[in-house]
Amino acid sequence: QRHDPCGSAWGCRSVTNNKISTAQQHQLAVIGAAILDPAACKDTVQRLTPAMFEDGPYRQLFAAIKLQLDTGHNVDAVILERMLGADFRPLIVLAAETVPTISHVQDYEALVMEDYRKRLLLELAAKISMNSADSDTICRDLSEALKEQDHLRRESVDANVKEFAEVWDETLQWLQQPDTSVRMAWRELDELGLFGEKMVTVIAGRPGHGKTDLALALALRLSNSCQVYYLTMEEDRRKLMLRTMSKLTRINSTRLRDRKLTEEERESLNNAFALIKGHTGMIYDDGTRMTVDDIRARVMKYRPRVVFVDHIGLISDTQQGRKEQERLADVTRSLKELAMETGTTIVELVQLNRVTDRNGGTKKASLGDLRGSGTIEQDADAVVFIESQVDGERQLQGPNDYFDVNLRIPKNREGATGRVPMWWQPQYHEWQPAPDPSENYSEDFAPADHEDIPAGW
Repeated sequence: QRHDPCGSAWGCRSVTNNKISTAQQHQLAVIGAAILDPAACKDTVQRLTPAMFEDGPYRQLFAAIKLQLDTGHNVDAVILERMLGADFRPLIVLAAETVPTISHVQDYEALVMEDYRKRLLLELAAKISMNSADSDTICRDLSEALKEQDHLRRESVDANVKEFAEVWDETLQWLQQPDTSVRMAWRELDELGLFGEKMVTVIAGRPGHGKTDLALALALRLSNSCQVYYLTMEEDRRKLMLRTMSKLTRINSTRLRDRKLTEEERESLNNAFALIKGHTGMIYDDGTRMTVDDIRARVMKYRPRVVFVDHIGLISDTQQGRKEQERLADVTRSLKELAMETGTTIVELVQLNRVTDRNGGTKKASLGDLRGSGTIEQDADAVVFIESQVDGERQLQGPNDYFDVNLRIPKNREGATGRVPMWWQPQYHEWQPAPDPSENYSEDFAPADHEDIPAGW
C-alpha cells in the first residue's frame, strides 16, 4: 500500500506555519529557496545531505532536489511533483511560500546544519541512556560522535567564511543592484537608516509619552511600500485601528472611542478607507501570551519586510521560573537572530526605567535606562529615545495644538546619531517631523490639503 506522505501521518495537507516546528521552518526555507532559484542555491544543496532533513516528506523532497542538481538537471515545482507524485504538491507549494528571501539561503543552511547537530547529540544521549553497553563502548561512541560534530562544525563555518576578494566581489555586485531599502518620505528619519535589512531598532520611552503612536505612524508610512506586521500585546487590534482611523481622518480619538460621530465624520472614514485600501501592506495582530517562536512562525507565514513588537516586555517565556533579565536576554537575542535569518527589520518597543522621571522628567535617558536587560542595547542596531515634557500639566489648546518632542538617537550602527525634533498630537495619535525654523510655516499643526491621500499618510 502506498504511503501518503502528506496525509494524516504527516499533516501536510492541513499544515500551517503555526503547526510547523522551528527546525521544519529552517528546512522548508532551504527547500523553497532551491525550488525558486536552483542556480543560486546549488552550493548549499551540495553541502547538505538528505539525512540532515526530517525523516519523511521533507527528506524525500530535498533528496529529489539534490539528485536533480547533482546530475545537472533542472529543478522546479512541476518536475518535483512529477518525480514524487501529486501527494507532494501541498508541501512543494508550502516550501515555496515559506522562504522569506532567497538571498539568505546560506543562513538557512547554517540553521539546518545546527538543528542536525543537535538532533544527533539528542539521539546519542537517548541511545546511551537505553543501552547496557560497558563504559568503553560508550566512550568510543562519544569519541566518534565528537569527530562527526567537529566535521559538521567546520562545514557550517566554511559555508559562511569568504576570502577578501570574494567579499569584495559580492559587495560590488550588491552596489550594482537597485536600492531596495524602505523609506517613509520623512527625510529627517530616512537619512538615519533606521530600517535596514537585518536590523533591530529599539523605540524607548516612559508610559504615556507616545511610543505606540510613534510606532504606528512609522508602520503606516512604511506599509506604503512594503509588508509590515504589527504585533500589539497591550491592546486589541480594534483599539489599534481606532488610533489609525483618528490619525488618517483627524477625528478626535475620544469621539471615535465613544462612537459619537457625525455623518460627515463617518463619510470621512469611508473616504479614507477607499483611498488607502489598495496602498497599504499593514497586518495587525493582537495575539496574547506570544513567545518568540510564535512571532517567528508569523514572520515565516506572512513574510513582512518590517516587524513591530509592542512591547517586548510582554513576550511570554518558554521556561518557567527564570528571572526577568534572563528572559529578556533570551528574547532580544532570539529576535536579533530572527532579523538576521529572515532579512527583516524588527522594531522593538521598550519601557524606560522610572529613574528617568526624576526632577520632573528632565533626567536625560541613557542606554542603561532600557528597562529589563542590558542585552536590549547590546542586540540593537539602533536605539531611539522619546524625550518630551508631557507630564500632565501642559494642556493642549485647540484642535491643532501639539507637543514638542525630540527623538534622540544615541546608538545607530547604520547612520548618524543625534536628535530629530518632532510634533506629537495625541488627540489624533499623529506624529510629524517639526519643520525647519528657517522655513516659513504655520504654528498650527494642520495637514496640507491633499485630496488624493488621507491626513498623515
